[in-house]
Amino acid sequence: MAFTDGKDTSESTSFTEASKTTLTQTEQQPRFVVISAKIFTEEQCQEILDDTIPDLWRDMKFMGENQKLAKAKIHKIHSEDKTSFPHAPIYEAFKTIDEQVFQCNTQGHHVNDYMTAQEFSSGGYYSMHQDLVTQMNTRKLTAIVNLTKREDYDGGDLRFLNIPNTKEFNEQGYIHIFPSFFAWEITKIKKGKKQIISAFAHGEEWK
Repeated sequence: MAFTDGKDTSESTSFTEASKTTLTQTEQQPRFVVISAKIFTEEQCQEILDDTIPDLWRDMKFMGENQKLAKAKIHKIHSEDKTSFPHAPIYEAFKTIDEQVFQCNTQGHHVNDYMTAQEFSSGGYYSMHQDLVTQMNTRKLTAIVNLTKREDYDGGDLRFLNIPNTKEFNEQGYIHIFPSFFAWEITKIKKGKKQIISAFAHGEEWK
């Protein structure tokens, strides 16, 4: 397996500073929480979406029994330079949260596990699932970033199995980081459109 450290060398990101006031370690069972914090402005969310290419959006497809796991479009957010936007602040967030809370020794991104944008239109959904799969068993942490204003869609809630819902789960510009064995879903969109980013931090295989 090949890993690349996603260190940020720019001065434009401030997640670490923000985390000092927006993130708090949970005293009991700190590894069984979802950590949420504001990471992008409305303008930055729009910049990410503007950088996608309409012809490159593809239907999400799954093999075998999982063919109906989701109804959504997907777009790779690929860049060789992980110190650029939007990769840098997301990977900085992974590193910060891992050090503060989860302590699972993430080593950066996997060269074949691209960060992606996902789009859920009316009737779209992502059923309850885990991101830790046989094909990618080195995924340690998952990040979900909501790029869409809450008033622009109805339904489409980000939810986690056995984790209480919070308002922040569906606020624009928030990042949510959790162990990749957590089960999560996007409920069916009733109206409008919801767009998210999903990304993964990798490390040694879970034991």
